[in-house]
Amino acid sequence: ALGDQLLSVFVDHTLVDEVA
Repeated sequence: ALGDQLLSVFVDHTLVDEVA
């Protein structure tokens, strides 16, 4: 679903921020 994809992108960026 579009919402799922958007959430996935949001989570991906959040994880990157956490690692960085």
